Amino acid sequence: MVERFSMNPVSCKLLNEAWEKEFPDEVAIAERMLALLDELEHYKSREERVTKLVLDNSTSWDALYKKLEAAEKRIAELDKRLIEYAGIATREAHRVAELEARTVILPEPIIVLHRRDFTDAHREIYAYPEAEVNAALADAGIGVKGE
Repeated sequence: MVERFSMNPVSCKLLNEAWEKEFPDEVAIAERMLALLDELEHYKSREERVTKLVLDNSTSWDALYKKLEAAEKRIAELDKRLIEYAGIATREAHRVAELEARTVILPEPIIVLHRRDFTDAHREIYAYPEAEVNAALADAGIGVKGE
């Protein structure tokens, strides 16, 4: 059902004049309608492109977010290993310092071979008495293995 309302004659006349000025004939009406349809299609197309772009980006964002989560998880694992290795390195550094702090005073070497035909630098061969070296190492708390 169409609802009708009444207008005063002056308003009606002004409205008709404005209509005729804007649309002098049916061609002008058709041109305006086509222009409006073109504009509508343009905006619909634009909306579709924007929607596709948003969907594509949301897919990309999802993939990037998953990669980010995996990277953060890997970083946490590596941080944990780093802390473990730092503890090991600290213990080993203390052990090295402890070993380096031990001083072993070796006995005087003895000449075991004297050759006249060699030069002065190579004429004598020195050796340490094994029992005295082992005793010095044992005093420093250093064990000796082997023959």
